[in-house]
Amino acid sequence: MEYVENGSLKAYLDKARETGNLIGHPRLLNICIDVAKVGQGHLDNIKPVKHPSLLNICIDMSQGMDYLASINMVHSDLAARNILLTDTYKAKITDFGLSKTLMANKDYYRRQRKCKIPAFYVAPEYFAEQKLSVKGDVWGYGVMMWECFSMGDIPNLFGTETELGKIAYHTLEQGSRLSKPDGCPDSVYDLMGKCWKWEPELRPTFTQIHARCFHDSDHHHKHRHDTREDRHHAAMYAQGSGAVNGPVQHSPIHTDAVVSLSKVQPGICLSGSKDKNVVLYDYQSKKIEDRWTGHEREITKVKYGAICQGIFSASRDKSVKLWRRGNADTIREYLGHELVVSALDLNQGDFYLKVYTCL
Repeated sequence: MEYVENGSLKAYLDKARETGNLIGHPRLLNICIDVAKVGQGHLDNIKPVKHPSLLNICIDMSQGMDYLASINMVHSDLAARNILLTDTYKAKITDFGLSKTLMANKDYYRRQRKCKIPAFYVAPEYFAEQKLSVKGDVWGYGVMMWECFSMGDIPNLFGTETELGKIAYHTLEQGSRLSKPDGCPDSVYDLMGKCWKWEPELRPTFTQIHARCFHDSDHHHKHRHDTREDRHHAAMYAQGSGAVNGPVQHSPIHTDAVVSLSKVQPGICLSGSKDKNVVLYDYQSKKIEDRWTGHEREITKVKYGAICQGIFSASRDKSVKLWRRGNADTIREYLGHELVVSALDLNQGDFYLKVYTCL
Protein backbone atom coordinates (compact mmCIF):
# COMPACT_ATOMS: atom_id res chain seq x y z
CA MET A 1 0.00 0.00 0.00
CA GLU A 2 1.35 3.40 -0.99
CA TYR A 3 1.66 6.11 1.64
CA VAL A 4 0.32 9.45 0.39
CA GLU A 5 1.75 12.24 2.49
CA ASN A 6 -0.72 15.09 2.01
CA GLY A 7 -3.93 13.19 2.62
CA SER A 8 -7.19 13.90 0.86
CA LEU A 9 -7.77 16.89 -1.37
CA LYS A 10 -10.91 17.75 0.63
CA ALA A 11 -9.01 17.96 3.93
CA TYR A 12 -6.25 19.89 2.20
CA LEU A 13 -8.66 22.51 0.86
CA ASP A 14 -10.57 22.75 4.15
CA LYS A 15 -7.38 23.37 6.10
CA ALA A 16 -6.22 26.02 3.66
CA ARG A 17 -9.49 27.89 4.02
CA GLU A 18 -9.36 27.70 7.82
CA THR A 19 -5.97 29.37 7.92
CA GLY A 20 -7.35 32.44 6.17
CA ASN A 21 -4.13 32.56 4.18
CA LEU A 22 -5.96 33.26 0.95
CA ILE A 23 -4.95 36.45 -0.79
CA GLY A 24 -5.60 37.88 -4.23
CA HIS A 25 -8.92 36.61 -5.51
CA PRO A 26 -11.39 35.82 -2.69
CA ARG A 27 -11.13 32.19 -1.62
CA LEU A 28 -9.10 31.19 -4.66
CA LEU A 29 -5.43 31.32 -3.77
CA ASN A 30 -4.13 27.79 -4.05
CA ILE A 31 -2.05 26.42 -1.33
CA CYS A 32 1.27 24.69 -1.13
CA ILE A 33 2.06 22.96 2.15
CA ASP A 34 5.57 22.80 3.58
CA VAL A 35 6.29 19.11 2.99
CA ALA A 36 8.87 18.94 5.76
CA LYS A 37 6.15 19.62 8.31
CA VAL A 38 3.38 17.53 6.80
CA GLY A 39 5.10 14.33 7.77
CA GLN A 40 5.01 15.52 11.38
CA GLY A 41 1.29 16.20 11.20
CA HIS A 42 1.57 20.00 11.01
CA LEU A 43 -0.51 21.92 8.49
CA ASP A 44 0.28 25.37 9.78
CA ASN A 45 2.89 26.55 7.30
CA ILE A 46 0.70 27.09 4.25
CA LYS A 47 2.15 29.19 1.48
CA PRO A 48 -0.10 30.88 -1.08
CA VAL A 49 0.28 29.99 -4.73
CA LYS A 50 -1.91 31.09 -7.64
CA HIS A 51 -4.55 28.86 -9.21
CA PRO A 52 -2.39 26.83 -11.65
CA SER A 53 -1.86 24.46 -8.68
CA LEU A 54 -5.57 23.64 -8.80
CA LEU A 55 -5.39 23.25 -12.56
CA ASN A 56 -2.51 20.82 -12.12
CA ILE A 57 -4.69 18.75 -9.80
CA CYS A 58 -7.43 18.79 -12.43
CA ILE A 59 -4.90 17.72 -15.07
CA ASP A 60 -3.81 14.76 -12.93
CA MET A 61 -7.41 13.75 -12.31
CA SER A 62 -8.41 13.95 -15.96
CA GLN A 63 -5.41 11.82 -16.91
CA GLY A 64 -6.31 9.19 -14.31
CA MET A 65 -9.96 9.16 -15.32
CA ASP A 66 -8.99 8.94 -18.98
CA TYR A 67 -7.12 5.75 -18.14
CA LEU A 68 -10.13 4.30 -16.30
CA ALA A 69 -12.32 5.15 -19.28
CA SER A 70 -9.85 3.41 -21.61
CA ILE A 71 -10.32 0.15 -19.69
CA ASN A 72 -14.11 0.67 -19.60
CA MET A 73 -14.24 1.24 -15.85
CA VAL A 74 -16.76 3.50 -14.13
CA HIS A 75 -15.66 5.01 -10.80
CA SER A 76 -19.06 6.38 -9.69
CA ASP A 77 -17.74 8.28 -6.65
CA LEU A 78 -15.39 10.94 -7.96
CA ALA A 79 -15.10 13.70 -5.34
CA ALA A 80 -12.43 15.71 -3.55
CA ARG A 81 -12.66 13.41 -0.51
CA ASN A 82 -11.53 10.52 -2.74
CA ILE A 83 -8.52 12.32 -4.19
CA LEU A 84 -5.18 11.96 -2.42
CA LEU A 85 -2.18 14.27 -2.78
CA THR A 86 1.40 13.03 -2.69
CA ASP A 87 4.36 14.93 -1.23
CA THR A 88 4.89 16.52 -4.67
CA TYR A 89 1.16 17.40 -4.96
CA LYS A 90 0.36 14.80 -7.58
CA ALA A 91 -3.30 13.85 -7.36
CA LYS A 92 -4.29 10.19 -7.17
CA ILE A 93 -7.72 8.57 -7.40
CA THR A 94 -8.82 6.36 -4.53
CA ASP A 95 -11.91 4.58 -3.11
CA PHE A 96 -13.08 2.18 -5.79
CA GLY A 97 -15.89 0.77 -3.64
CA LEU A 98 -18.57 1.81 -6.15
CA SER A 99 -16.51 1.22 -9.29
CA LYS A 100 -17.41 -1.33 -11.93
CA THR A 101 -15.92 -2.55 -15.20
CA LEU A 102 -18.50 -2.35 -17.97
CA MET A 103 -19.24 -5.19 -20.35
CA ALA A 104 -17.65 -4.84 -23.78
CA ASN A 105 -20.95 -4.05 -25.50
CA LYS A 106 -22.25 -1.63 -22.85
CA ASP A 107 -21.48 2.00 -22.10
CA TYR A 108 -23.40 2.05 -18.80
CA TYR A 109 -24.73 -0.20 -16.07
CA ARG A 110 -27.68 0.03 -13.69
CA ARG A 111 -27.21 -0.17 -9.96
CA GLN A 112 -29.19 -3.23 -8.86
CA ARG A 113 -28.62 -3.49 -5.13
CA LYS A 114 -29.54 -0.69 -2.78
CA CYS A 115 -26.61 1.39 -1.65
CA LYS A 116 -25.95 5.02 -0.89
CA ILE A 117 -24.85 7.04 -3.90
CA PRO A 118 -23.50 10.58 -3.30
CA ALA A 119 -26.38 12.60 -4.76
CA PHE A 120 -24.43 15.84 -5.08
CA TYR A 121 -21.99 14.20 -7.50
CA VAL A 122 -24.07 11.98 -9.77
CA ALA A 123 -25.54 12.83 -13.16
CA PRO A 124 -29.31 13.20 -13.68
CA GLU A 125 -29.64 9.93 -15.60
CA TYR A 126 -28.89 8.10 -12.35
CA PHE A 127 -31.90 9.64 -10.61
CA ALA A 128 -34.16 8.74 -13.55
CA GLU A 129 -32.86 5.30 -14.57
CA GLN A 130 -30.09 4.34 -12.10
CA LYS A 131 -27.61 4.55 -14.97
CA LEU A 132 -23.90 4.88 -14.14
CA SER A 133 -21.39 5.45 -16.93
CA VAL A 134 -18.13 7.11 -17.93
CA LYS A 135 -20.19 10.14 -18.99
CA GLY A 136 -21.62 10.11 -15.48
CA ASP A 137 -18.05 10.21 -14.17
CA VAL A 138 -17.50 13.27 -16.38
CA TRP A 139 -20.35 14.94 -14.50
CA GLY A 140 -18.72 14.02 -11.19
CA TYR A 141 -15.41 15.36 -12.46
CA GLY A 142 -17.06 18.73 -13.05
CA VAL A 143 -18.32 18.73 -9.47
CA MET A 144 -14.84 17.79 -8.24
CA MET A 145 -13.44 20.76 -10.17
CA TRP A 146 -16.04 22.97 -8.51
CA GLU A 147 -14.92 21.69 -5.10
CA CYS A 148 -11.33 22.61 -5.95
CA PHE A 149 -12.06 26.16 -7.04
CA SER A 150 -14.54 26.80 -4.22
CA MET A 151 -11.81 25.77 -1.77
CA GLY A 152 -13.73 22.76 -0.48
CA ASP A 153 -17.33 23.99 -0.32
CA ILE A 154 -20.06 21.35 -0.22
CA PRO A 155 -21.62 21.13 -3.71
CA ASN A 156 -25.19 21.18 -2.40
CA LEU A 157 -27.44 22.53 -5.12
CA PHE A 158 -30.60 21.01 -3.67
CA GLY A 159 -30.77 22.26 -0.08
CA THR A 160 -32.58 19.35 1.58
CA GLU A 161 -32.18 15.66 2.31
CA THR A 162 -35.91 14.90 2.06
CA GLU A 163 -36.68 12.93 -1.14
CA LEU A 164 -33.35 14.17 -2.43
CA GLY A 165 -33.45 12.07 -5.59
CA LYS A 166 -36.66 13.63 -6.91
CA ILE A 167 -35.60 17.13 -5.93
CA ALA A 168 -32.17 16.68 -7.50
CA TYR A 169 -33.56 15.41 -10.80
CA HIS A 170 -36.12 18.19 -11.21
CA THR A 171 -33.65 20.86 -10.13
CA LEU A 172 -31.13 19.73 -12.74
CA GLU A 173 -33.82 19.23 -15.39
CA GLN A 174 -34.81 22.88 -14.98
CA GLY A 175 -31.24 23.88 -15.83
CA SER A 176 -29.93 24.77 -12.37
CA ARG A 177 -26.22 24.20 -11.88
CA LEU A 178 -23.64 25.04 -9.23
CA SER A 179 -22.73 28.72 -9.40
CA LYS A 180 -19.30 29.96 -10.39
CA PRO A 181 -16.94 30.01 -7.37
CA ASP A 182 -15.46 33.37 -6.41
CA GLY A 183 -12.36 34.05 -8.47
CA CYS A 184 -12.72 30.94 -10.64
CA PRO A 185 -11.43 31.63 -14.18
CA ASP A 186 -14.17 31.84 -16.80
CA SER A 187 -12.52 29.12 -18.89
CA VAL A 188 -12.53 26.70 -15.96
CA TYR A 189 -16.20 27.32 -15.14
CA ASP A 190 -17.01 26.95 -18.83
CA LEU A 191 -15.44 23.48 -18.73
CA MET A 192 -17.48 22.61 -15.64
CA GLY A 193 -20.61 23.59 -17.55
CA LYS A 194 -19.67 21.28 -20.41
CA CYS A 195 -19.29 18.43 -17.92
CA TRP A 196 -22.82 19.18 -16.65
CA LYS A 197 -24.62 18.94 -19.97
CA TRP A 198 -28.00 17.25 -19.53
CA GLU A 199 -27.48 14.83 -22.43
CA PRO A 200 -24.58 12.45 -21.63
CA GLU A 201 -23.44 12.34 -25.27
CA LEU A 202 -22.87 16.12 -25.23
CA ARG A 203 -20.40 15.95 -22.36
CA PRO A 204 -16.70 15.92 -23.29
CA THR A 205 -14.49 12.86 -23.04
CA PHE A 206 -11.74 12.75 -20.44
CA THR A 207 -9.21 13.00 -23.27
CA GLN A 208 -10.78 16.31 -24.29
CA ILE A 209 -10.97 17.48 -20.68
CA HIS A 210 -7.29 16.70 -20.17
CA ALA A 211 -6.32 18.69 -23.27
CA ARG A 212 -8.47 21.63 -22.18
CA CYS A 213 -7.03 21.72 -18.64
CA PHE A 214 -3.49 21.41 -19.99
CA HIS A 215 -4.13 24.27 -22.39
CA ASP A 216 -5.59 26.49 -19.65
CA SER A 217 -2.68 25.75 -17.32
CA ASP A 218 -0.11 26.40 -20.05
CA HIS A 219 -1.83 29.62 -21.09
CA HIS A 220 -2.01 30.89 -17.52
CA HIS A 221 1.61 29.98 -16.84
CA LYS A 222 2.80 31.82 -19.93
CA HIS A 223 0.58 34.79 -19.14
CA ARG A 224 1.93 35.11 -15.62
CA HIS A 225 5.56 34.40 -16.39
CA ASP A 226 6.11 36.43 -19.51
CA THR A 227 9.49 38.12 -19.38
CA ARG A 228 10.24 41.81 -19.59
CA GLU A 229 11.74 41.14 -23.01
CA ASP A 230 8.49 39.55 -24.19
CA ARG A 231 6.44 42.49 -22.97
CA HIS A 232 8.87 44.90 -24.62
CA HIS A 233 8.71 42.87 -27.84
CA ALA A 234 4.91 43.02 -27.96
CA ALA A 235 4.92 46.73 -27.22
CA MET A 236 7.51 47.39 -29.93
CA TYR A 237 5.47 45.38 -32.42
CA ALA A 238 2.38 47.41 -31.57
CA GLN A 239 4.28 50.65 -31.96
CA GLY A 240 6.18 49.62 -35.08
CA SER A 241 3.15 48.21 -36.87
CA GLY A 242 0.93 51.13 -36.02
CA ALA A 243 -1.48 48.97 -34.05
CA VAL A 244 -4.22 50.75 -32.15
CA ASN A 245 -4.39 50.10 -28.38
CA GLY A 246 -1.90 47.25 -28.44
CA PRO A 247 -0.98 44.35 -30.70
CA VAL A 248 -4.35 42.60 -30.51
CA GLN A 249 -6.14 45.42 -32.32
CA HIS A 250 -6.10 46.48 -35.97
CA SER A 251 -2.77 47.32 -37.58
CA PRO A 252 -1.76 48.33 -41.12
CA ILE A 253 -0.24 44.93 -41.88
CA HIS A 254 -3.54 43.11 -41.28
CA THR A 255 -7.11 43.90 -42.24
CA ASP A 256 -8.49 42.49 -38.99
CA ALA A 257 -7.42 42.01 -35.37
CA VAL A 258 -4.10 40.32 -34.57
CA VAL A 259 -4.75 37.36 -32.26
CA SER A 260 -1.31 35.73 -31.90
CA LEU A 261 2.33 36.82 -31.90
CA SER A 262 5.56 34.84 -31.90
CA LYS A 263 9.06 36.30 -31.70
CA VAL A 264 11.40 35.22 -34.50
CA GLN A 265 14.46 37.30 -33.69
CA PRO A 266 15.09 40.78 -32.29
CA GLY A 267 13.00 43.23 -34.29
CA ILE A 268 11.18 40.56 -36.31
CA CYS A 269 7.81 39.18 -35.33
CA LEU A 270 5.37 36.57 -36.58
CA SER A 271 1.71 37.54 -36.37
CA GLY A 272 -1.56 35.74 -37.07
CA SER A 273 -4.84 37.53 -37.60
CA LYS A 274 -8.56 37.11 -37.98
CA ASP A 275 -7.99 38.05 -41.62
CA LYS A 276 -6.62 34.47 -42.11
CA ASN A 277 -3.12 35.77 -42.89
CA VAL A 278 0.21 34.97 -41.26
CA VAL A 279 2.76 37.76 -41.56
CA LEU A 280 6.49 37.98 -40.83
CA TYR A 281 7.07 41.63 -39.99
CA ASP A 282 10.22 43.65 -39.33
CA TYR A 283 8.88 46.30 -36.99
CA GLN A 284 12.19 48.18 -36.88
CA SER A 285 12.34 48.81 -40.63
CA LYS A 286 8.53 48.59 -40.83
CA LYS A 287 8.62 46.11 -43.70
CA ILE A 288 6.67 42.91 -44.36
CA GLU A 289 9.18 40.13 -45.05
CA ASP A 290 6.69 37.35 -45.80
CA ARG A 291 2.96 36.83 -45.92
CA TRP A 292 1.26 33.42 -45.99
CA THR A 293 -2.34 32.69 -46.92
CA GLY A 294 -4.17 29.42 -47.21
CA HIS A 295 -6.25 28.94 -44.08
CA GLU A 296 -10.00 28.93 -44.62
CA ARG A 297 -10.81 30.57 -41.29
CA GLU A 298 -9.19 32.98 -38.85
CA ILE A 299 -5.82 32.19 -37.29
CA THR A 300 -5.85 31.04 -33.65
CA LYS A 301 -2.13 30.58 -32.98
CA VAL A 302 1.26 31.13 -34.61
CA LYS A 303 4.58 29.67 -33.49
CA TYR A 304 8.15 29.99 -34.73
CA GLY A 305 10.53 27.05 -34.45
CA ALA A 306 13.99 28.46 -33.79
CA ILE A 307 15.84 25.22 -34.57
CA CYS A 308 13.74 23.85 -37.42
CA GLN A 309 13.16 27.44 -38.65
CA GLY A 310 9.57 26.59 -39.43
CA ILE A 311 6.56 28.86 -39.26
CA PHE A 312 3.56 27.06 -37.74
CA SER A 313 0.03 28.42 -37.86
CA ALA A 314 -3.22 27.04 -36.46
CA SER A 315 -6.68 28.09 -37.53
CA ARG A 316 -10.35 27.74 -36.71
CA ASP A 317 -10.52 25.53 -39.80
CA LYS A 318 -9.00 22.85 -37.47
CA SER A 319 -5.75 22.62 -39.42
CA VAL A 320 -2.10 23.37 -38.65
CA LYS A 321 0.20 24.47 -41.48
CA LEU A 322 3.99 24.59 -41.74
CA TRP A 323 5.59 27.38 -43.78
CA ARG A 324 9.15 28.42 -44.67
CA ARG A 325 10.58 31.89 -45.04
CA GLY A 326 10.81 32.92 -48.68
CA ASN A 327 8.30 30.28 -49.78
CA ALA A 328 4.61 31.15 -50.17
CA ASP A 329 3.50 27.51 -50.45
CA THR A 330 2.43 25.28 -47.59
CA ILE A 331 5.29 22.88 -46.74
CA ARG A 332 3.18 20.53 -44.65
CA GLU A 333 -0.35 20.41 -43.32
CA TYR A 334 -1.59 18.66 -40.19
CA LEU A 335 -5.26 17.68 -40.51
CA GLY A 336 -7.75 15.45 -38.73
CA HIS A 337 -8.37 17.52 -35.60
CA GLU A 338 -11.95 17.16 -34.40
CA LEU A 339 -11.87 20.48 -32.54
CA VAL A 340 -10.43 23.94 -33.09
CA VAL A 341 -6.67 24.05 -32.49
CA SER A 342 -6.07 26.52 -29.67
CA ALA A 343 -2.41 26.06 -28.72
CA LEU A 344 0.88 24.92 -30.24
CA ASP A 345 4.01 23.82 -28.43
CA LEU A 346 7.41 22.94 -29.89
CA ASN A 347 9.78 20.84 -27.83
CA GLN A 348 12.57 18.29 -28.11
CA GLY A 349 14.62 20.69 -30.19
CA ASP A 350 11.64 21.72 -32.30
CA PHE A 351 11.34 18.22 -33.73
CA TYR A 352 8.06 17.51 -31.96
CA LEU A 353 4.93 19.56 -32.37
CA LYS A 354 2.25 19.36 -29.69
CA VAL A 355 -1.21 20.41 -30.75
CA TYR A 356 -3.92 21.23 -28.23
CA THR A 357 -7.56 21.47 -29.18
CA CYS A 358 -10.12 23.51 -27.30
CA LEU A 359 -13.61 22.36 -26.36
